[in-house]
Amino acid sequence: MRLRFFLFLLLSTSALSINAGELDQLRQAVHDEVRLKLSERFSQDELNNDVLIRVSQLDQRLKLSECDQQPDIQLQITRYNQHKLSAKVYCPSGKRWSIYVPVNVDYYTEVAVANRPLKRGDRLSLDDVSYERRRSSSISKFYITTGTKLDQFELKRSIGEGQVLSERDLQPVKLVYRGEIVRLLARSGALTVSSEGEAMSDASLGQQIRVRNLSSQRVVDARIVAPGEAQVAAR
Repeated sequence: MRLRFFLFLLLSTSALSINAGELDQLRQAVHDEVRLKLSERFSQDELNNDVLIRVSQLDQRLKLSECDQQPDIQLQITRYNQHKLSAKVYCPSGKRWSIYVPVNVDYYTEVAVANRPLKRGDRLSLDDVSYERRRSSSISKFYITTGTKLDQFELKRSIGEGQVLSERDLQPVKLVYRGEIVRLLARSGALTVSSEGEAMSDASLGQQIRVRNLSSQRVVDARIVAPGEAQVAAR
């Protein structure tokens, strides 16, 4: 799953060579500052083709006093929306002033999309999905990108054709089901003893469940290590 790039945009400050009275230059300066910060995470090619920076229009009636020094700019993430930034532009001396400029930052990314209608409980295959270029702000933040081994998951709910897959739609494939007879492995040093047991719940790879040994009727904790196999937890 792709790490969200907005996390690095914490508080940052830099000096800008702009005329405080020229609002179009001010907007361009904010745009350039955001692009400069994004260049720490994206290549120039990605910035040119995948990243969208939109600086809000400023009221042309706004009048700002001349600043004795170069105005500064600070960028902060809007608390509840990772795509929205607030740029504070301020004059640090003389007739001090400050204004806040909203900025929207979006980007295109390759996300997993269902090739056909999929039902709850379906185990995914590589043929079930394709990857399409979508804007991150138009989809769930839990979207799935390339690199995820989707064939290790099954669906928790039905998905329509063309719908973007979300992490919340998936769960690891069940390797054991409640009531299934499994091979129960117990290790002691170099010795491994196997017996049959009854799984008392569904489980995925690596998950720990309770298993009833059919010979002794003893219930033990065991970890699923393969389809139909559970290893008794070490004490």
